[in-house]
Amino acid sequence: MTKWQFRTLDPNDTSGASTAEDNFAQEERTKVDILVRECIQNPLDARVPGAVVHVSFKWRALVAENSAFVRDLFTPEFCAQQGSADGVESLTPPEEMTLLVIEDFGTTGLCGAFDNSTTDGATENWNAFWFREGEGAKPTKANGGAGQGKLTLYIASKYRTVVALTKRNSDGLRLLFGSCRFRRNYVLNGERYAREARWGVADAPGLLSKPAVDHAVLDRYEAELGINRSESTGTSFLIPAPDPEINSNAVASAVINEFFFPILRGTLTVEVDGVLIASNTIVGLAGNYASTLRYGPAFRNFLFEIATQNLDQTEQHLVVTEKWADCTKLLEEHLGTASIEQLRLAFKSGQVVAASFPIRVSPRKHPAVTGHLKVFVKEASADEVQELFIRQDLAVDKEKSLRSAKRLMPSQALTLIDDNELSRFLAAAEEPTHREWNGTRPKLERNYANAPKTLRLVRNAASRLLELLAPPAEKDSFALASFFPDVAVRKENVKAKQPKKSGATDGDDQAEVDIPAPVLRKLELKPLDDGAHVRVNPAAAATCTFPMTCKLELAYATEFGKPFDQWDAADFYMSERSHKYELRAGSDLAPKGNHVEFVLDGAESEFSVTGFDKNRQLEMRLKYLEHSNADHI
Repeated sequence: MTKWQFRTLDPNDTSGASTAEDNFAQEERTKVDILVRECIQNPLDARVPGAVVHVSFKWRALVAENSAFVRDLFTPEFCAQQGSADGVESLTPPEEMTLLVIEDFGTTGLCGAFDNSTTDGATENWNAFWFREGEGAKPTKANGGAGQGKLTLYIASKYRTVVALTKRNSDGLRLLFGSCRFRRNYVLNGERYAREARWGVADAPGLLSKPAVDHAVLDRYEAELGINRSESTGTSFLIPAPDPEINSNAVASAVINEFFFPILRGTLTVEVDGVLIASNTIVGLAGNYASTLRYGPAFRNFLFEIATQNLDQTEQHLVVTEKWADCTKLLEEHLGTASIEQLRLAFKSGQVVAASFPIRVSPRKHPAVTGHLKVFVKEASADEVQELFIRQDLAVDKEKSLRSAKRLMPSQALTLIDDNELSRFLAAAEEPTHREWNGTRPKLERNYANAPKTLRLVRNAASRLLELLAPPAEKDSFALASFFPDVAVRKENVKAKQPKKSGATDGDDQAEVDIPAPVLRKLELKPLDDGAHVRVNPAAAATCTFPMTCKLELAYATEFGKPFDQWDAADFYMSERSHKYELRAGSDLAPKGNHVEFVLDGAESEFSVTGFDKNRQLEMRLKYLEHSNADHI
């Protein structure tokens, strides 16, 4: 019989709230994005060799009167403890409850010792999930290792409670266990209680809480919840009363956003409320969720091309020699037998160029090994730079390297790390959110030598390849013209400005003419301290035909030539978060490159953009198209 175990604190124990949740509160992602990423990352870690991981999200409606699961979970004692932790007298048991069921298949399940919480090791996933925080038990191919991702499961529940039914491939056992993580330690009847409560087969606080293994109990729960763990290894996570924001549409969008590439290449399938997201359906489904996706059609097509074509066997694939790691840039001599002319021609013609880079990894307790990563680059047709790092099917999407290229150009790049040794190194460098690397993390310094250099090589492989493939830089004859003026040209200009000789005629006098009244500009474009402002001219509003589609172009002033033609992506990108947009009585705001498009819907419409360098002169021009006429100012 399952029961709750609540543990009182020793008088010397410290009280307070856990700070681990702050790592996820600072993310630029929704709670659904974070939950989906963590719930799929862990199954990918626990993949059975050679298997395709399948993850399912489904919702169940339970009536407490008819549900043994709800009655056994929401006991009077549990409700009293929940109420004290939340600062109320007691929690009322729910009469009806929604249950989010997240299941994975093709995985090992939660393996390891379940009768000794002190056992550690790379395969001790049971203890790592239920009894560890701040550290994990991850194998070589791990996506994570901070041991904090499981917190997202608790946060997703109104009652901060998670139950798991797992079947292990190590011994075939089915285990049922649960836990509640209150927000902080709390006091009930004069006793201080720990933040964690366990749901298993032991209720004495001094004993280790163990999982239920009785087949009759497990079969009853499986039948009631509509799951069948007796047939397949893996784990079913049960989240009581999930956050209302965690719905099927939000989950499907998050799956496509976070795991587009692994699903494309067939290492992962996901089912959301009966809808299968697989390699043959994800492209069509992505079109349904286009407005919520972080990558546009062009970059998704780029990933599709990589996932579906065997680029390793094409002439556009090169294997870089190990000497590349000792130089500050990639040279032709590092390409082996590959032809740089042929590669540049393929790149210029819009083909994907692939390269394999060897990188030496130096564990402190083991001999150095050589890992490999693959880089795929393609010239983009639009004025944008897009890139993505994927490590063991997990997108590390805050890492950016192409902006460091000396010759930045419109391009797309994917850095793919499937190598076990290199993945282990990068897992030690990853922040708890798994979205970026940090070369100063204590775990990285403790386990690896030369870590900063190794991490720089991983980050810069794509930018170095792009610099090699980009057209050679052309000589700029006017680069120093403002410092070394042409004296001969100055003399010619002086002669041209000499006064006319006395007695020279200026031609026939002209009769007086009527000067037409100036035509009022329909839109006003004015500079701001760090941007530009557009509004409808009140004096000409009556002559405007709405809606008016506008295109505002901006560039920093240059010494010579047209600044708009010389705009460089290193100056600014309109789609970056450093720019702030305000659009009143308008729609269809679309920033891109060095311009932004928008629609003004009426006489009160106005638009502004800020966030540019105040120390540089900003040039701007505006074009607009009315309902039936085009004009520009």
